[in-house]
Amino acid sequence: MDVNPYVPPQQVPEAPAEPSDVVRGPGLLSFEWTAVLLFNTVVPTLFAWSMTSSQAKIGCAIAVVTTAVIGYLLCWLQPGMMLLFIRGGTLVAISQVFPAIQVMCGIFALQSLILVGLIPNTSFPDMLDSTLAGFLVTFLCGFYLLAVSLGVGSI
Repeated sequence: MDVNPYVPPQQVPEAPAEPSDVVRGPGLLSFEWTAVLLFNTVVPTLFAWSMTSSQAKIGCAIAVVTTAVIGYLLCWLQPGMMLLFIRGGTLVAISQVFPAIQVMCGIFALQSLILVGLIPNTSFPDMLDSTLAGFLVTFLCGFYLLAVSLGVGSI
């Protein structure tokens, strides 16, 4: 019995994964998130390093690690939103050539914490002399930068 080459196959081949699933894969997003986060810490770190005590630097590092972990969780739970953060964060990282956004977010973070009374309204070395102060300023500055990144990524 001869096989007819013109007969359609009995099984339908599976459709390939949509490109959006590949782009939004949690593993790839986690890698991209790490790169964007590290690139976005360049200018804030340069500013903060000279203005903070060693205790505040520990708080800054804890805030960056906390932000990274939250981002990794969102890569798995909300990949579409993380794609927007990564797209916008890439542009925000490039804008560090003229760091107006980063400086403004840092000023807003400091002023916000002064207004609610969490850090004293004194000179920089006195203002940022504890682990908690370093954590709060860094985390809030990062939050503002993430809000800008989300806005830019949404456009």
